[in-house]
Amino acid sequence: AHSAKGPRIVCVGHATIDTVLHVPAVPAPPSKVMAKACVQTAGGMATNAASAAARLGAHVTLLSRIGDDAAGALYLSELQREPSLDVSPVQTIAGARTSVSSIL
Repeated sequence: AHSAKGPRIVCVGHATIDTVLHVPAVPAPPSKVMAKACVQTAGGMATNAASAAARLGAHVTLLSRIGDDAAGALYLSELQREPSLDVSPVQTIAGARTSVSSIL
C-alpha cells in the first residue's frame, strides 16, 4: 500500500523498448556511422511520464500491454525497480511482440 504523501497518478499508453544509439552525429544519407554505445530502456510516452512522476514523489499506476517476449520481460523488470510505480496492471499478451524503437 502506498502512503498518503504525494499525488496519485494513472498513466495509460503504449509500451515500448527504446534502443538508444549514441552516435557522434546524425549521418547524412546514404552514409553509415558506428554507434559509440547502445542502451535499451523501457519507453513510450506514458511510460516516460509515469517514471518521471514516480521519481518526483507521485504514486503512479501504469496501464499498458506488452508481448510475452524478451523485450516485454526487460520492460517489466526495469520498471519494477521503481518503488512508487505500480506496474501490476500491465498486461502480457501471449504470442504478441513488444514494440521496439531506435533512437539516434
